[in-house]
This record gives sequence, structure tokens and C-alpha cells, in this order.
Amino acid sequence: LASYGVRAGFAVHDRVAVIAGWHHGAQGTRAEFGGTDLYEDADSRLAMAYYNDTISLGAKADWPVAVWFQPYATIQGLGIMSKVRLDDDATTDDNLNQIERSAFSPGAAATGGVEFRVPFNHNEWALASHLELGYHLGSSASFDELGVLSNRGLVFRWGLGARF
Repeated sequence: LASYGVRAGFAVHDRVAVIAGWHHGAQGTRAEFGGTDLYEDADSRLAMAYYNDTISLGAKADWPVAVWFQPYATIQGLGIMSKVRLDDDATTDDNLNQIERSAFSPGAAATGGVEFRVPFNHNEWALASHLELGYHLGSSASFDELGVLSNRGLVFRWGLGARF
């Protein structure tokens, strides 16, 4: 699931920071069905969507190899709020046939990454970009009669930011 978000950190030691973040992802599709012998004029569309908001809090430890290149590792606790929607008329805001279910799942993530910095003003601040790869493990999300979604898998993130 592709997502976007923000992450901020506060250094508590030379090489350790407390980090907090929020990421949002959404995926949807439309399916068409109908035109059977029994319902020749019953052409319908079903809109299906999945939304995910993840709040994270954890620690990041880095190893400064050079001013411009710094590998790091993170460990984070996660709160995952998921929502599933099924709608046979997506053009109507208050459609009575729309089904919506939500679920909350706690979890954790561990990642490793590299940060590339472009320092300015005698290293007082820097533009930074990072690449990160890891694993995310959360408890399963139950959407009642719609089913259960497993919350785990690889995490790949890329980001831009500033360091002070």
C-alpha cells in the first residue's frame, strides 16, 4: 500500500533520537457486474476502498560514517487505524447501501536505512534524504462480516527533510 506522511525526531543523545510519525494510505477499485438472463437491465458498479492511517513512536540510532552519509536503524511502536468501504453508488454521499467498517491494530516496525545530508552554515542545518527498508508486524484487523486483514509485511520508505 503506497502511503505518504510526515516524521519528526528529537535528539536525546548524540546518536539517538525519539521519532514520531503519521502515514496515510488508500487503495480503491470499481467492479462492474450485471447483465445476466435474470436481471438483463441490472448493470451495477461496486466501489471498494481501503484506508489506512498509521501513527508511530519509537527510537532512531545512527552511525555517522561521514557528514553526508549516515546509516541508521529504527524501532517503532505502531497504532494502525484501518477502514473498509463498499458502495454500490459512489456518486451519492449518503447512500443507504454503503457498508463501512473500521478496525484498530497495534503493531511494531523495525527498519534500517541510510541518510544523505547536504550540510549548510558550518553544519548547523542540512537538507537530508533517506532510504529505509524494514518489516512491519501488526495484529490482524477484523472488519466484522467483511473479513480479517493481516497487517504485516515489508516497509520501504523514501523521504526528504531538513535537520537542525
